[in-house]
Amino acid sequence: MDKEIKQIKIDMQELEKAKQLVSDAREILYKLLDKKLDEHSMSYYIREKGIGSKSIQELKNNRDKVHITTLINNLQKMT
Repeated sequence: MDKEIKQIKIDMQELEKAKQLVSDAREILYKLLDKKLDEHSMSYYIREKGIGSKSIQELKNNRDKVHITTLINNLQKMT
């Protein structure tokens, strides 16, 4: 039983560490995204970079709902 409790504590610590890493990653991605959105208009990214209008709206207004992989993929398109 003690071994199971120790493992649960270790798992919880790992989960907390993962949550912090995700939070840190989002913060970095948001800074990069803000930089890119300041460089050009949203219509530029739609027309020139091929990012869908719905996607660019979500990146600007509802970014907390966007998956990290989607943020990364769209940032790659923006560069």
